[in-house]
Amino acid sequence: MMAAMTFLRQLFTIALGFALAVPACAATPSFRNEVQPILAKFGCSTGACHGAAAGQGGFKLSLLGYDGMGDHLAITHAANGRRVVLEEPARSLFLLKATKAVPHKGGEKIKQGGAEYDVLARWIAAGAPAPQESDARIQRIEISPAHATLKPGANQPLKVMATFSDGRSEDVTRWVRYTAGNTSVATVDDVGNVKVSGYGEGTITAWYLSKLSIATITAPYEHAVNTEAFKAFATRNFIDERVVEKLRELNLPPSAKCSDEDFIRRAFLDTIGVLPTAKEVGEFLANDESAKRDALIDSLLQRPEFTDYWSYKWSDLLLINSDKLPVIP
Repeated sequence: MMAAMTFLRQLFTIALGFALAVPACAATPSFRNEVQPILAKFGCSTGACHGAAAGQGGFKLSLLGYDGMGDHLAITHAANGRRVVLEEPARSLFLLKATKAVPHKGGEKIKQGGAEYDVLARWIAAGAPAPQESDARIQRIEISPAHATLKPGANQPLKVMATFSDGRSEDVTRWVRYTAGNTSVATVDDVGNVKVSGYGEGTITAWYLSKLSIATITAPYEHAVNTEAFKAFATRNFIDERVVEKLRELNLPPSAKCSDEDFIRRAFLDTIGVLPTAKEVGEFLANDESAKRDALIDSLLQRPEFTDYWSYKWSDLLLINSDKLPVIP
C-alpha cells in the first residue's frame, strides 16, 4: 500500500511539473524534426538499444530514425497504446521510462523538466501527431568553428546550425549527437563543449537528422622546430604539399627520406598487403636507376594482388554481403 502511494505521489509530482513547464501557446513539436533527433541523441534508436534489429524489451525503433512513420506507430499504437497517454502526458511510459520514474533497463536518458522532456511532453499533449509529407526536410548542417587551433586544457564550445527545405535555419546545437574521433587530443560532451586533452589533431563529428558536419581541433606541439627541415623537404606532388602544410600547422618537422629497404617493405604492404620476397628485395636494392621507386609502384598497381587486396578492404568498409551480390557467369 505504501509503495502504491509513493508511486502515485511521483506521478502527481511529474504531472504538476509538466503542467507548470509547458506554456499553452507553445508550438507543437515536429515528430520528424524534433522528437526523432532526441531519440537518436540519447541512444534510444541506436543499434545498442531499441534501434537493434530485434529492438529491446519489446520496443523496436528504426536505426537512427530512418523510418519515421514506423517509429511513430511503435510509440503511439504498439503495446496497446500504453506508451503515450494523451490526456495526461506525464503518465506516458514514453516519459516515465526515459526519466526512470519507473524501472528502465536503459537507465535515465533525460531529466524530468529538462528541455528534452519539454519537447516530448508537448508533442504528446498536442496529440502525438505523426510525421507529415509536408514537413520541412533537413538540407544540411554546419558546425562552427569548423577548425580551431588551441592548447591542451583549453575549452571550445561548438555551434551547429541546420538548414531546412523551407529556407529556415535553426540552432540545433543541443539536439546534435557528437562523437570525438581522437579522444587523446580532444573530447566533447553532449551539448558540444570541446575539451582539448593533448597535442595533435582530432575531429569532432556532429550528427543530426542523417546529416554530418565535422570540426577539426588542432593542438600544435610546443617543442622547437628547425625551419631548415621544411626548406630541405622536396615536394613531388600535391599530396606532399598538403602534408607539409599540415606538418607546419602541427609544428612537426618532416621526416627524412626513408631507405630503400624501408621503402620496398612499406610499398608492398600498403599496396598489395603482402611482404616482398627475398628475391624482389635483392633486385630492388641492386637497381641503381633513379626512378626505381616510381617503377616499383607502377608494377605493384598492375599486379592481381592489388585488385584482390583493395576489393576485400572496400568490401569490409562498405559491409558488402556476398550472399546479396549477383552471380557473374
